[in-house]
Amino acid sequence: TDKQTHMLNLIDTPGHVDFSHEVSRSLAACDGVVLLVDAHQGVQAQTVANFLLSFESGLSIIPVINKIDLPKANISETIQQMRSAFGYEEDEILKFPDRHKVKTFLELVVNGTLIFPDQYLGKILQLCENRRGIQQEMLYLDSSRVMLKYLLPLSEVVVDMFDQIKSLSSGYASFDYEDAGYKPAELVKLDILLNGHQVD
Repeated sequence: TDKQTHMLNLIDTPGHVDFSHEVSRSLAACDGVVLLVDAHQGVQAQTVANFLLSFESGLSIIPVINKIDLPKANISETIQQMRSAFGYEEDEILKFPDRHKVKTFLELVVNGTLIFPDQYLGKILQLCENRRGIQQEMLYLDSSRVMLKYLLPLSEVVVDMFDQIKSLSSGYASFDYEDAGYKPAELVKLDILLNGHQVD
């Protein structure tokens, strides 16, 4: 059979219960999800909640066990948990090693265009910078209206950027964006310590 190449646009959503609203917003922009389960921690309550959100949204779900190469990984127990919680068979579950061994990450970026009264310029600039935006152009359309063009990571746009822009501009700003391809993501490894001990 002919091999086909596919391009996947991935949105990384937080797994903690406090971010359930952000997860729901992200799912609305997706056709499918990767249900990622840590081989050491196993299925958590929020894993089940995110599964149900995805299932109820009619999304394709790919079950994956992550960090299988860590010393404390318990793959067989995690598989059993996923079978019990979600009904997957072992041969349906993919297994990935620790993501920190991946050398380069690419993220989807968009060209965003904002038009708004100039009295909101400072706030809008700050928002775009906080969302890891790279300014491409700033132009005064007339004596009081500004057009800004920013290169932005799609993951920073889809969660709540529209709402933030409307809030900061009292509803007077417009925002539109289009696909701009991929660029290397500038990521750093973050170690989380709990009582002085690193958490996996």
